[in-house]
Amino acid sequence: MNINSISLVRRRRAAILELVREHAVRSQEALQQLLRRRGFTVAQPTLSRDLKDLRLTYSRLGCQHQAGNDRASAERLFQGGEQVVW
Repeated sequence: MNINSISLVRRRRAAILELVREHAVRSQEALQQLLRRRGFTVAQPTLSRDLKDLRLTYSRLGCQHQAGNDRASAERLFQGGEQVVW
């Protein structure tokens, strides 16, 4: 993976965290649409992998961090000093 690909992954994942904070995202399809509006075109398998890596799951309330995870653990998912406000 080259530096541009890594940067894209980090930006996309930061956008995912922001979107699930701001919206009651209840499906991957809804999240894909929100990402598309932000300029990210992402395939379903890639989105699934991002959600797994970010430790996000779906419940009847929408997409959430799995139990036991907090802002600090979400921030540790990003390396190179880039942090996400959760």
